[in-house]
Amino acid sequence: MEEKMAKASFKIPNGANVSIEGTPKEIQEFLALYTGTTSKAPLPIQERRKVEKTDSPEKKTKPDKTDIEKIIQLVKTCKEADSIGKYILDKTNEANRVLVPLYIVHEYLDNEFGLTTSEISEVTIGLGAKVSRQNALRAVKFSAPGHVIKFSGKSPRYKIHRRGLAHIKSIIAGEEVSETIVEKSSAKKVSKSRKSSKGSKSGPQTYMLELKNSGFFEEKRTIADIQRKLEELGHIYAQTSLSTPLLRLTRSKKLSRVKENDSWYYISKA
Repeated sequence: MEEKMAKASFKIPNGANVSIEGTPKEIQEFLALYTGTTSKAPLPIQERRKVEKTDSPEKKTKPDKTDIEKIIQLVKTCKEADSIGKYILDKTNEANRVLVPLYIVHEYLDNEFGLTTSEISEVTIGLGAKVSRQNALRAVKFSAPGHVIKFSGKSPRYKIHRRGLAHIKSIIAGEEVSETIVEKSSAKKVSKSRKSSKGSKSGPQTYMLELKNSGFFEEKRTIADIQRKLEELGHIYAQTSLSTPLLRLTRSKKLSRVKENDSWYYISKA
């Protein structure tokens, strides 16, 4: 059976009237093509959910390369930039340096993502105040565990905790705070030893003299023993950074050393 023909008229944007003739289906298809509309049936609900999921922005959980560069620039240009440089980046305390990138993410990037120790190290390198990935890991594990929040995973990420925020803000404000982050159990010991060496320049040699005065070297100690003890007190140093100060203390006869089983042991002078 031959399909019944139909006619349709409409006005195009320039004002001209146009008439077309054909089957109702043909006319409908032509109008849909001309006007840019379609008569497709709506997608099934499962398909709509897939589309909605694809179109909706996902919550950011980790930074990309541009975010790392943005953190570096924010440290340099934020309103606290001068104080961060003066009281943190220009100091030897690596634990405080580690908290700076986390502080910037919290204050200026809506705490949108956490940082791995590798990313923290990358930021410090970009700021000219390098903290190695290994030392950044030691800092969050031993020096500042109560100042950060850890998110478990293949590569754990860290965000700054409220205690860490209070700590960094106090330092930035130039308030009287301990130069290093220490646990409450050892804070008093560190405070007393610092009073005895007031006015001396802080550094690994000064901290090892404090250990000597506290009786730590009454027993023979390896460089690994010394490194672990300093970490407990919040002073994060690689063993390579301790070799020269130990040699100076030995030459000045403030410590003695003996070699046993191919390892050097350090002990207080008799």
